[in-house]
Amino acid sequence: MVSDRLKPLLSSLSDEWETPWEVFRYFDNIYHYTIDVCASPANTKCRMFYTKEMNGLIREWDGVVWCNPPYTKNQGFIWVKKGIKELETNEKCRSISYLLPVRTDTRLWHNIILCSANIIYFIQGRIAFLRPDRQSPNPAPFPSCVVVFEKNKPGPPVYVSLKRSEYAVFGKTTYFRPCTRCSFYENRKCKINVKPDGEECKAFIAADPLKLRENPPKMLRM
Repeated sequence: MVSDRLKPLLSSLSDEWETPWEVFRYFDNIYHYTIDVCASPANTKCRMFYTKEMNGLIREWDGVVWCNPPYTKNQGFIWVKKGIKELETNEKCRSISYLLPVRTDTRLWHNIILCSANIIYFIQGRIAFLRPDRQSPNPAPFPSCVVVFEKNKPGPPVYVSLKRSEYAVFGKTTYFRPCTRCSFYENRKCKINVKPDGEECKAFIAADPLKLRENPPKMLRM
């Protein structure tokens, strides 16, 4: 019998299930997202975001995009198709990362992801999504992955196994990302000294997921 707390994840009762911060921060440390295209004011992961009322499906996706789309029937397919169109037609759209359930029997996987994605991160174990009341339910009844599409980089994809121990650390410390100009991130100022010529912060990790294991991100406390 399915737990009452898990029923919304398996049905259309609600699509308001928030990405845990430690999962997002792990990938944000690699890709540096600029917009969350499927969010609400309560659960957005970026300062710029589109709500359900704004409808990200009819808007342009500029920059580096994070998307945790609805998991109800065909919604994943619709949102991924939208992203591919943005990468093809919008010069300002650089890359898109989707948090998706691993459903390899679907046309989304066979017709799009396995052919066109650049990187697929298979997440070990099950993610405990945050409920609309901000509480964590039991782990989701399905495995999850993050699928990355990048402009002008056609598939087939690289496969990465992501262990919980690798992303869980991002939920255990205050996190911020240094930038090349020591500007503000999440209303906190970067504490790393940067040369006037704009040289990258020494704690800045190059956005190369294949090198991430060899050069893990340096965690900083405020």
